[in-house]
Amino acid sequence: YLKTKFIAMSHTSTFEDTRSFPMMWEVGPMNSPQSWRTVIMMTPNVSQEIEVPPNLIDEKGFVQVRFINDQNDTFFFDMNDGLEILYRQGGFFINYVKGLSILFCWLGLLAAVGLSASSFLSFPVAAFFAAFVLILGLSTGTMTQVIEEGGVTGVDHETGKIEKQTPLDRVSVVIFKGLKNVTDIVRGFSPVELLSSGRTVTWGMLIRAVLQVVVVMGGLFAALGMYCFTRRELALVKGGQG
Repeated sequence: YLKTKFIAMSHTSTFEDTRSFPMMWEVGPMNSPQSWRTVIMMTPNVSQEIEVPPNLIDEKGFVQVRFINDQNDTFFFDMNDGLEILYRQGGFFINYVKGLSILFCWLGLLAAVGLSASSFLSFPVAAFFAAFVLILGLSTGTMTQVIEEGGVTGVDHETGKIEKQTPLDRVSVVIFKGLKNVTDIVRGFSPVELLSSGRTVTWGMLIRAVLQVVVVMGGLFAALGMYCFTRRELALVKGGQG
């Protein structure tokens, strides 16, 4: 499949543009009888998939894709997500199991955080601590914004950054960089997004999730909990009543 998304660069085009354009695509080796050509009516600002025949790979293992524009309009394709080649790699069930396994890794880490906190805190406080860690992990967008802007105080709306950093800004940037590096270890996976878009959750991603989330981060919290629990005074011995 050829997945594409484009923007019509005319002065009348908007993100709600519902016009359709005849788009000519050619896939395969150039000037070869094996190349495949088609014209499809397509709408801008919408991801669309085009089914192409197999065996269009050239001798070097590349798939050549050419878009032929014979119109007066100008079209823009973002190379990050505007043009992709998709191929079948496996069934949905195995992919679904791998995605669920990564979610269970996150749940296992959250359980390790709760058990670790309960080893030196009371149960209500440990529950709030685990919730705080969960909220912190979901706040990577705020961390990224603080790092990019250079602090937490007033931002220059023209440049989008803080021109004169205060000591608070410098300290906050250092703290948020450290927190983001830690949360990226856990959040460096997107199984839900991959499953919803029909992408493959690779075995390498699953193994990396087990090692980073369960073994490394979960092991650190488990070690902290065991250390605190073995040094915690479980009960006080009171003198017997006469």
